[in-house]
Amino acid sequence: MARNWAAVDGGLHDGTARSLRGGRRVDERLKVAFNDVDFCLRLLQRGLRNLVTPYAQLYHHESASRGFSLNPVEVGFMKSRWGRLLENDPYYNPQPDPYC
Repeated sequence: MARNWAAVDGGLHDGTARSLRGGRRVDERLKVAFNDVDFCLRLLQRGLRNLVTPYAQLYHHESASRGFSLNPVEVGFMKSRWGRLLENDPYYNPQPDPYC
């Protein structure tokens, strides 16, 4: 079943021209991490949705090449911009999904 998610990884995101109009795709203050999440949350804020289908089979190996690290400045920026939404994700269900 296709579902709405608050955000998806940028390597898996297929932003259409309509969703990209009226704003930048990437915020320059987010150099490495979170620019994809920030973009998705801005779409959500504009009334658009991030639809995820279980019928796609995708492979994304980005962190394998650049490593995994979180910049504290970027973490603070995301918390200040999206803290309330991140704490109350409208699409998060705390109950386990037997199909995932």
